[in-house]
Amino acid sequence: TAGAAAAAGSRRFACSRQFCSGSAWMSASAPQQRQPQPPLPPQQLQQPPQPPQQLQHQQPVGGPAWPGSGDPPPLPPPMPAQWGSNAANGEGGPLLDQQPPQQRPPSRRQAEFLGYNSVLQAYASKGDKAANAEEYLEKMIGSNLEPSVQSYNHVLKAWAREGNAAKAEACVARMRERHCELNVVSYTNLTQAHAKSGDLEAAIRVLDAMRADNVMPNHVTYTVLVDTHAKAGDFARAEALLAEMESATDVELVPPPYSSLMHGYLKSERFDDAEVVWRRLRAKNLQPDPSSFTTLIQLRIAQGNFAEAEAAFEEMVAAGVRPHGCTFAILLTPCAKEGNFEKSEALWSRMDQMGVMPTVPCYNCMIQVYAKSDQIEKSEEWMTKLSRVGNGPNAHSYGSLMDAYAERGLPARCEELMTKMQSAGIKLNRVIHNTLVKARVHAGDLEGAEQCLKDMAKSPATAPDKYSYNTVFYGYVRDGQLTRAEEMLERMRKDGLEPDPQLDKALSRAYTQASATIPLSQLEGNSASFIDPGASRGVDWFEEVGADGGRRFRSAVGGEPRTSPPTSGLVQLQSENGPYYWDVASNTTSWELPAAR
Repeated sequence: TAGAAAAAGSRRFACSRQFCSGSAWMSASAPQQRQPQPPLPPQQLQQPPQPPQQLQHQQPVGGPAWPGSGDPPPLPPPMPAQWGSNAANGEGGPLLDQQPPQQRPPSRRQAEFLGYNSVLQAYASKGDKAANAEEYLEKMIGSNLEPSVQSYNHVLKAWAREGNAAKAEACVARMRERHCELNVVSYTNLTQAHAKSGDLEAAIRVLDAMRADNVMPNHVTYTVLVDTHAKAGDFARAEALLAEMESATDVELVPPPYSSLMHGYLKSERFDDAEVVWRRLRAKNLQPDPSSFTTLIQLRIAQGNFAEAEAAFEEMVAAGVRPHGCTFAILLTPCAKEGNFEKSEALWSRMDQMGVMPTVPCYNCMIQVYAKSDQIEKSEEWMTKLSRVGNGPNAHSYGSLMDAYAERGLPARCEELMTKMQSAGIKLNRVIHNTLVKARVHAGDLEGAEQCLKDMAKSPATAPDKYSYNTVFYGYVRDGQLTRAEEMLERMRKDGLEPDPQLDKALSRAYTQASATIPLSQLEGNSASFIDPGASRGVDWFEEVGADGGRRFRSAVGGEPRTSPPTSGLVQLQSENGPYYWDVASNTTSWELPAAR
């Protein structure tokens, strides 16, 4: 009817105005109706489909401009149903004030699958959670979810981190049993498991099996193999693997295998070979990574050239390569050993300015540098700072501060730190016990030092070593208790430790020095085997330590000691390794008594 037609025209007019926004007809050609394009399936969508552009209708030839008389242009096609409808006008067009929805969320089973894989990945990132990962994989299978190759790779990685090759092989067998194809990550993890377990030949066999399965190794595979062979000292195989990687046309060249080979040569003190690898890396036009630069800095320090180490650091910064905390720890280490706290503070300020997170070894170096420069209060301040960050101090941190206390002869302070270590769950290793022995010896408590040795012997992990016995031995020698020093050598031999020849010489010289001022008859019972009456012939002066800790020199023919060095004759001096001789006339020293002059 006429009324119905008018109403329909009115609806068409209102709807058309919404899409045309009052646009005029721009040309004489008839508008083409836009065909809707179906969206991609949800799993293929990269971005949500955009709504179609607003149509700009054109005026037909000879027709009136819209709005006006004549038929309106055709309506735009409706949008896909998944975008909703325009309830305001009852049509199937898009909701103009609503954004297209995001990608369709995963189903419940998909979400469950992703959850299992996330947990497996978390276990793989831990060093001691392989058993948990294996258990969770079984739980996944028990839930009727078939693991993917990524699922198995997480478990393989966990076993590889622990170096459990048997478990890794069992995981691979399970993959094959369930018809899950191994990829390059699977084989690389299996290679690493064998390499970390120390079976390098098995690791090479995995590489061969990988190629036979038409899976080509990548740069990670080669890095694992080069690194493990370099650490094992098999540099010929490491070099061959690196050359193989360089010649492969489908393997990306990266710095890590070069860094691993450099580091292996560095640890073996083959500094020239390490230099060759560095030049080889640069010849390939590869940008060194933080590990490469850090290894170069460590090489320069090992070569005794701190200035070149600093130059390598500046080159690293200029190249835009961000240093790691371990980079600064390596630079701080020689400063700490020398007690150079000014340089250490400057390096720490530089690290802070660059926003680099300091590692525990960085703090340890600061504790040690002030301990070496006899500023214990500063060492304690740095220990307090370390206690407030991360996991706090480690055994080395406590050991550095303990050594400062030991040098001052403060065994009680050392024992306080040992109590704190135990409260923090840190095991007391042999080095810590040796430091306490040192503290007691420096405090003159030789009986306490002997008791420390007995306590250490209670556990094979802390049983006394040569350093333990040597410390107590020299304590007895300096205290003049030569019989007890000789007994210490016998205890070492009973424990299967052969004393260094210097200890026998030190004891013999101590007896010789004593015989110069004490009648031989008074030394009977001490040990005639260490008395060499002829050794004192030609020795004119003996160095001693006075009650005030100062040096003094006693004449071999008697008389009061003097504090000024002798101007002639042969002088027997003292050192950490025992007595040695100074010929004043020629100004030369020697461990052995010079021939008759």
